[in-house]
Amino acid sequence: MLRDHRILSRALTVAMQRGHIARNVATPVDPPRQEQSDIATALNVEEARAVVQAASGTRNAARWTVALALGLRQSEALALQWKDIDLLANTLTVRRSIHRVRGGLI
Repeated sequence: MLRDHRILSRALTVAMQRGHIARNVATPVDPPRQEQSDIATALNVEEARAVVQAASGTRNAARWTVALALGLRQSEALALQWKDIDLLANTLTVRRSIHRVRGGLI
């Protein structure tokens, strides 16, 4: 809902700047309140351990462990390559991410 208000308000602003409308009727309207979501909450230690335990023994166990330990997004963890890891300096550098677009990966 909040996103819809932003998109509409921006579109009306551009239309007003281009002379298509006299005023942006979305400006005086307060955007809807954004409710707190449970979707973006971090895992606590017990939940993270449960994920690692559930993933152990699967082919993705290392990815889950690294992603949880470093806070990587799935797209970042999937794009990691050996050249991103410096074992001598104990560093891992996130240089890219991978995304599925129209059935392919970029």
